[in-house]
Amino acid sequence: MSLAFKNRKLKIASIIYNYSPRIFQNVIFSFYGYLKLRESRYIYKNILPEIEMSDRMGKLEMTSIQEGLLRKVVEHAYNTTEFYRKEIDRSNIDMDRFEFSKDFTKLPIVNKQDILKYKEDFISSSSGKYRAKPQSSGGTTGTTLDFILDEKGYLLREAEVLNYWKRHGYIVGEERTVMYRAGVLVPSSRELYKPWRQDYARKMLYLSSYYSSPAFFKEYADLLQKWKPQYMHALPSAAYMFAVYLLGNGICVPLKKFFSASEMLYPYQKEVLEKAFDCEVVEHYGHSEPGNYAAGQCKLGHFHISPSNVFTEVTLEGDILETSLTNFSMPFIRYKIGDKADGIHHDTCGCGLTSSYIKKIEGRDSEVIVTGDGRMISTIGFDQIFRGSNVQLGQIVQTKAGEITLKIIPSLGFDMDSKEKILSELRDRVSAKTEINFIEVDSIPLEKSGKFRMIKSEVKLYGRK
Repeated sequence: MSLAFKNRKLKIASIIYNYSPRIFQNVIFSFYGYLKLRESRYIYKNILPEIEMSDRMGKLEMTSIQEGLLRKVVEHAYNTTEFYRKEIDRSNIDMDRFEFSKDFTKLPIVNKQDILKYKEDFISSSSGKYRAKPQSSGGTTGTTLDFILDEKGYLLREAEVLNYWKRHGYIVGEERTVMYRAGVLVPSSRELYKPWRQDYARKMLYLSSYYSSPAFFKEYADLLQKWKPQYMHALPSAAYMFAVYLLGNGICVPLKKFFSASEMLYPYQKEVLEKAFDCEVVEHYGHSEPGNYAAGQCKLGHFHISPSNVFTEVTLEGDILETSLTNFSMPFIRYKIGDKADGIHHDTCGCGLTSSYIKKIEGRDSEVIVTGDGRMISTIGFDQIFRGSNVQLGQIVQTKAGEITLKIIPSLGFDMDSKEKILSELRDRVSAKTEINFIEVDSIPLEKSGKFRMIKSEVKLYGRK
């Protein structure tokens, strides 16, 4: 299935969802949840035992297995992709005598821009045999990276998440769980009435970080006190503001565990979250590209890397490099994801797991925007606004609550339809009550650090330090 075909299917599904009554939207969520629950049960039975075994495998045995997988991936990339064949030849590596210890670090470090520029050269000539699925990931530049992912790799990374959750006592479908994440649950054309949806199949309640304000927090608090969830999976920025509201009003929503995801979790946030939800807060490191998907924290706070799925390096400068061990349709080898870490630790962790781990990760932070109707929303997922809209670079700037400036550098093919698509996607997130100033520019300045910020907000926020 091509990415264009997948996008058409998603667009049709989105239209059906947007124009359906609320009760039918819950049916749609539950049907999707039923399909995902079947997938999860298959993974629990057929794939998870392998993941769990690798987490406790002896170091010498795992090192031997990983080096064998790395050699297989590199040989495959050399034989079936244009990019790696050229780069390996340029590096004077003799593939007939390839040795991990002396040759692997000679391979080039690649980044998002390399893949965007030479995308077709990264795709294996034998990609069809791996039943690859089209995927995409965003980022802080407003540029979406489209790629393909092997069916086996997709299932293994889903297994990473289930393994992490299981280590902390959560089994999908068995207990009530709140999913408080980025997502448009109610389109801007409709009234924001009860902006939550339910997946009855997996016992999940969906809240969106796009609907965060004291008024909605009161509704959420009443809802959760009645619904009595056992777990929550959430963006820490949105959940923190909700937790501040709960504590300020003398409310506690006790949980068994709080899973923080997709953003940096700061100590002050963790402290407040643990008080408001009366439980331990844990987090994982991961991203959408092939590589680490859910390197979850253990009881000692270490981020354990799945040795079955990815080989991870950390450079002297602290840059994380990842090589997917399962994506043969489009190999990602020594991919620089853009995050930094304190290093890779290979000793057996005090928690009992033998898999390598990272103690500290410096990931990406996210800004929060204040909308015209008073909501405070995390901007995780905002990169999707620019997807497929012929934009080289996009930036959203807020200096005043309820008003934002949208700057874009157009590329070839940008037209009025492209503009309307971007504005429609943005309004679905910030509401029609937010004033949007649209500007086409030739360039967007970098920060003093030399980095680009897709979202810049200077508005003081409720409950935020």
